[in-house]
Amino acid sequence: MARPGHDGRPGSDASNEGRQLDRQTASATFPSAAAAVADARRFVRKVLADWGMDEVADDAVLATSELATNAIAYAGTSFEVSCHLEEGDVRIEVRDRHPTRGIEMPGVTASSGRGLPSIARLAASWGVSYDSRTKGVWFRLPRPG
Repeated sequence: MARPGHDGRPGSDASNEGRQLDRQTASATFPSAAAAVADARRFVRKVLADWGMDEVADDAVLATSELATNAIAYAGTSFEVSCHLEEGDVRIEVRDRHPTRGIEMPGVTASSGRGLPSIARLAASWGVSYDSRTKGVWFRLPRPG
């Protein structure tokens, strides 16, 4: 389950799974547990529904699921899912607590590791960011139409 948060401003809904920082940003932190992947999917679907972005929800949920699974499998840490509404597009980032560089794309004969190639096909763009304590993988989906 996501760790709920509240930013202290009027209208901020502490009962939401996660925290909506403003009308254009929402985030939630999840534990390193297999069940957290489903919680992350539900969080993203709810945020996008709240923003009227149902058209991109299926792709966003699939990509989030892949990144959350990677955070658990490879980083083994809790992870944060952040959703951002930017100029009509949605940018979602999954950030874990393992700053090691080295995101690898699988070879054609690999039996696992299909998450990042799937995201590359779904998203308008994607990338990786690092700081001294964390690593984030993000993707951007344009609003259709």
